[in-house]
Amino acid sequence: MLSKNNNKRSGYPKDMGEATETTQFLRLPQIVKLLGIGRVSVYDKIKKGLIKKPIKLGSRTSVWLRSDIDEYIARMVATRDGEKHEN
Repeated sequence: MLSKNNNKRSGYPKDMGEATETTQFLRLPQIVKLLGIGRVSVYDKIKKGLIKKPIKLGSRTSVWLRSDIDEYIARMVATRDGEKHEN
């Protein structure tokens, strides 16, 4: 529930992350298309710790944060350009 005064959610523990207007979930087919790699390659990169694990929304529904995928892309560009990029 959003409070009228400060637009913060009430009724949730304070340590839970707050979703912002720019938070976007991506499903696996979107990530495959965005990165230009196959499904198996996505899961291989997750296993290697290059892409963060998905968020489970249900027993058969997983999503990734767009910001996590954007961070992965930024690290790959930095690697290509010879820059050091912190995780």
